[in-house]
Amino acid sequence: TDSAISGYEGVLAMEKDFTKKAILLNALSHLHVKGGQSHLAVEYLEKSLKIQQDIANSEGKDADLIYDTMILYGNAMATKNSISQAIHWYESALNSNPDKSPIHPSNLRANYNKGVILFRSGDIIGAGHAF
Repeated sequence: TDSAISGYEGVLAMEKDFTKKAILLNALSHLHVKGGQSHLAVEYLEKSLKIQQDIANSEGKDADLIYDTMILYGNAMATKNSISQAIHWYESALNSNPDKSPIHPSNLRANYNKGVILFRSGDIIGAGHAF
C-alpha cells in the first residue's frame, strides 16, 4: 500500500486538472482507510471536497464524484467508529443523488455501507432496511 500511496502522491503533484486531482485524492483516501489511517483519509477527503466545491462554482460538477467522496467520507468515519458521522455521510450521498433508484451504483454502495455499519453497531432492523 505504501508504494501505491507514493505513486498516487507523485501523480497528484503533477496533475493540473482539478477533477482528476479530486479523483486522485479520493483514491488516496481509500488507501488510507484500508491501511487504518482514517485521519489521513479525512485530510484527503477535505481537500477533494474543497476542489469539487470550487469546480462546481466555476464549471459545473461531476455528480458521481461528489457521491463517491461522501461515501468514502462515511467509510473513513466508520473506521474511526464514528457511527453517527458515517451514517450522516452515507445519507448525504443518498439524499444528494437525484436518481433515487436503489440500483444506482452510488445508492447501492451508500445503502450497503450504511447497512454494514448499522449491523456492526447492533441495529439489525436498521441494517435490514438499508440492505
